Amino acid sequence: MNNIVLVSHGDMAEGVKSSLEMIVGEQPNVFTVSLRTDVKQFETDLLSVLEKLEGKVLVIADLLGGTPANTVVKHFLTDENVLIISGMSLPLVIEASLITDDIDVLIEVGKNGVTNVKEQMALLSDCDE
Repeated sequence: MNNIVLVSHGDMAEGVKSSLEMIVGEQPNVFTVSLRTDVKQFETDLLSVLEKLEGKVLVIADLLGGTPANTVVKHFLTDENVLIISGMSLPLVIEASLITDDIDVLIEVGKNGVTNVKEQMALLSDCDE
């Protein structure tokens, strides 16, 4: 993926980008836009970031139906160069930044990132016996 824009309520987008870069190194093609208290400022910031980017852009929002996602949809729903998904998570962002821009694959990564750790560890223990 050429460019990724993380949009969220509060500091989530910056936190996910910070964690991403801790794990995989600097990601100059990953941008963040965060909603604080001023929706109009968020909209201005979003448009400013996206107008500077060339090529395909993947926007990953924190929450379907939330103001950040809704604002992206308001401006870019019909833009074929802007792909939009929600349900931001660190595994999803790592996958998007390093491996693929296939939305179906990214959605599966997001779904598979949620697991019952104790159950998985018990399954691994059973395999070791």
